[in-house]
Amino acid sequence: MHSPQADLTLKHKAMVYVTWGEKFLVFTQPQFPEAGIQVVAGTVAQGETPEQAAIRELHEEAGISAVKYISLLGSYQYSMLRYGKAEVHQRHVFHVQINAQEVMPANWLHEEHHADTGEAAILFSFFWMELHQVQGRLIAGHDDFLPILMHGYEKNSR
Repeated sequence: MHSPQADLTLKHKAMVYVTWGEKFLVFTQPQFPEAGIQVVAGTVAQGETPEQAAIRELHEEAGISAVKYISLLGSYQYSMLRYGKAEVHQRHVFHVQINAQEVMPANWLHEEHHADTGEAAILFSFFWMELHQVQGRLIAGHDDFLPILMHGYEKNSR
């Protein structure tokens, strides 16, 4: 019997949950509002670890390189069939903390450039949400690991 899974491409992705105190970093794409509210994420390149990809994507997409702490929250698979892609994403979800003393803007625009592929730059509009208000607001399972992140926050605040 043929498995539909056999026709799906497996892609390793790094997802980044960025916190700054009790704030959680998200973005929209002004040119593509249908893309919804997302977190920084991207494909793990050949020869790159998921952690290296997370740090690279954070810099490329958000312009952030001042990382205080990074930890792996976990990994899971997510089917992209409902979005018209014959792919399964093996998502490696990282938590990155920005030092609370770091001065961060409330919101900002940042362009991700793809000089190596010649693709047009993608404009991202970043903003901070209150951590306890994020669940259920993100697209395509980007909030699937929020309960694990929140568990860590609750445990550390006791």
